[in-house]
Amino acid sequence: MKILIIGGHGFLGLRLLDDLQEVLPCADIYISSSRGKVAEGNILSVDYGSSESVEALFIHTNPDYIFHLASCCVRDSAQNSLIKGQVRDNNILNALSVLKTSPRIIFVSSMAVFSMSDKDINPMRYQPESNYGLEKLYMIKKLLNFEVRGKRIDCKVVYPSSIYGKGQNGKMFLPRLLRHIRRREVMLAFGGNKRRDFIHVKDVSGSLVQLVLNYDQHPKRHIFIHSFILYKISEIADFVCDICQLDSKKVIFFQDSKEDIEKDNLEFQIIGNDSSRYELGVRVSIRDGLQEMFGESYNDGVSES
Repeated sequence: MKILIIGGHGFLGLRLLDDLQEVLPCADIYISSSRGKVAEGNILSVDYGSSESVEALFIHTNPDYIFHLASCCVRDSAQNSLIKGQVRDNNILNALSVLKTSPRIIFVSSMAVFSMSDKDINPMRYQPESNYGLEKLYMIKKLLNFEVRGKRIDCKVVYPSSIYGKGQNGKMFLPRLLRHIRRREVMLAFGGNKRRDFIHVKDVSGSLVQLVLNYDQHPKRHIFIHSFILYKISEIADFVCDICQLDSKKVIFFQDSKEDIEKDNLEFQIIGNDSSRYELGVRVSIRDGLQEMFGESYNDGVSES
């Protein structure tokens, strides 16, 4: 078996690589990355803006499964990042036509970008507000309508809820909170009343591995991975402060107006119904996940700038 993880040098991708290698030790697993400096061994450098480069990647790896985790907008939400992401995805789809085989594609997009307040989940009905969401929705629509040699491509779109875990960085709430705690700085935030479903990166990665092992047993194209438990952001902050034995009033301050609070009471990230549920393996509880993320590491790098 040959597996290609597109954009796999990130938080979820590296975890997925480890889990795939453990469960499928005989598989050839490759990671593609636009960061040339990390290219070595099974990590392959690719210019996603070049159709020739992407085509060469596909010919070289000739994968049976392709995981698409890449995003240009997750760190930089500018309009040119959205355009770069769309060019990348067009080149990926064009490169599929040169393969003699028809790989199965597993496309991962956070359900958090399709927030809504009803239980009839269908991302096609919603227009995300962020460029990250627009970037993901662009490829989802393309994949669902794409044909190779007269046949629709075999793909599944996986929607995890808010992923978190040790080693995460970026603009998301929990890594930002970790950085402020390390620096001994009070964090100013909004959306304390927003409710979110958090899921540990181990559970997401484990579910993706199981999807490869039992692909045909999951006929649905849209698969949702959630813990099915909603927490207010302020509750998550309280859990973290309890783990770190800190006074939450000295750690984080939510600057929500009365109007914001009323709005947050009505809007939340939808989890879905049981018919959309993808059964997870061992589930990491929010307390255990936050303990792993903050309990051992929040004192590390105190002087971090």
